[in-house]
Amino acid sequence: MNSLYKESLKAGYISWMASPNNRYHLTISFPRDTFHNETRRLLNKLITHLNRRIFKGRYKNGLSYLQGFAVREITYSLYTDHYHIILVDEEMNLPNYARFKELIEKEINRFRSSGERNFIKSFKLQDYYNSEGDDFLETYLTKQFRYSSISIEQASDSIGVLSVDRVEFGRGTFIH
Repeated sequence: MNSLYKESLKAGYISWMASPNNRYHLTISFPRDTFHNETRRLLNKLITHLNRRIFKGRYKNGLSYLQGFAVREITYSLYTDHYHIILVDEEMNLPNYARFKELIEKEINRFRSSGERNFIKSFKLQDYYNSEGDDFLETYLTKQFRYSSISIEQASDSIGVLSVDRVEFGRGTFIH
């Protein structure tokens, strides 16, 4: 496919992810040699546990859950992935920054102490900002579209949407 189409698709993803209701940017990382299927499993497990802690009965009844986008990036030097997650807060249901960071830390520490071989090594939570509408974060997160070594399909498949119990990755997620 031509580079003009690739740039157009990238612009569409940027526009789609740049919601005025974005609240947090969460990055999670894994230890060296954690395979893709395990990073995905741990990402989904974290999302599910946070949903239970934040929304309690509303989550159990399918009424409320974390919403947003996730982008998988390969960390080639460590032979693993890391994920960037933009959390959307349309109804102002998310906890304040300090409480949300505390909840994430508790869940990640619980994963580490579970005795499982694979775990989330670290995280970074940031307030979301889009100064003057520059879409800097979204542009950064779609950088895979710039590389000729990554196909449009691979770049699109690295972007996912948070659903009730997992992150749904892939082109099929965006086609209606």
